Amino acid sequence: MASGAADLALLPIENTTAGSINETYDLLAPGALHITGEVVSAIEHCLLALPGVTLDELRTVISHPQALAQCHDLVRAPCPAGAARRPRHRGRGAPGRRVQRSHAGGDRERRAARRYGLAVLERGIQSAAGNATRFVEIATAAGAGARGRPDQDVR
Repeated sequence: MASGAADLALLPIENTTAGSINETYDLLAPGALHITGEVVSAIEHCLLALPGVTLDELRTVISHPQALAQCHDLVRAPCPAGAARRPRHRGRGAPGRRVQRSHAGGDRERRAARRYGLAVLERGIQSAAGNATRFVEIATAAGAGARGRPDQDVR
C-alpha cells in the first residue's frame, strides 16, 4: 500500500487467544490508513512436516510468533528428543522450504500442506476452543472499502 501497488489490504488485528497484533496497530498509528471493514474468522492450526516424518522425529517447530502464541499448550509441552521451537518471521521463505531443510514442523492450515507438499501430523493444535482472529480491511482513503461503503463487514 505504501508503494501504491494496492489500495486495500486485509490484516489481522486481534486474536481471542494471543491478543492484539501490534504490527497492525503500528501501521494504523500514523493515520494514513483507514479501517473500512472487518471480519472475524475461526482459526484452526495444524502441525505439518514432510511426508513420512513422524512426530517423534521433529527437531524444530517453526512458525510466526502469533501462531506459536495461539498454540501455547503445544509450545509448553515437552519436546520429543530435544526438539526446539522458534518463530518464523516474514521474509524467511516458504514453510515447505524450511521444513525440507530440517526435520521441522510448522503449524499451518491444511491448504499450506497441499501447497508445499507436506503432511498434516496433527489438526486443531490451537490451545483454546473457539480460537478466532478479527481482521480489518484497511484503505488509503477513508470510506473506500471493497464495496465502496464505509464501516462494513467484508465477508
